[in-house]
Amino acid sequence: MDIFAQNILEHSRCPHHQNKIDRIDASFEASNPSCGDEVNLRLQLDDKRKSVIGVQWKGEGCAISQAGMSLLSDWLIGKSVSQINTISSHIMHELLGVEISPRRIKCALLGLYAAKNALSNSNVSWNDVINI
Repeated sequence: MDIFAQNILEHSRCPHHQNKIDRIDASFEASNPSCGDEVNLRLQLDDKRKSVIGVQWKGEGCAISQAGMSLLSDWLIGKSVSQINTISSHIMHELLGVEISPRRIKCALLGLYAAKNALSNSNVSWNDVINI
């Protein structure tokens, strides 16, 4: 097994940022209807609501979706809201470090879909996340 696959298994078995945060400033419950993966993401923002200072999430699903959310939760800390709203789906490919098949793309992007919707003033569609 290569190191990237081991990383995915480790993050899916022992996900990061499952702890409670001090307050919830933004949240979103996302699901992938094609396979049943779910993520409930909660974010704490700084006092000016400009950057993420805390992440909490719970989820159920395949190793790719849960590891993806765990890896993304590490990445989100310290990022500005504008950075998160403008990042592309390529960040998940970089974080996961493995090729994602078309059938698993929504699994890999579930956390990003949740983060963008939690921080957006409008509904972000799956197509918006997949195509950026």
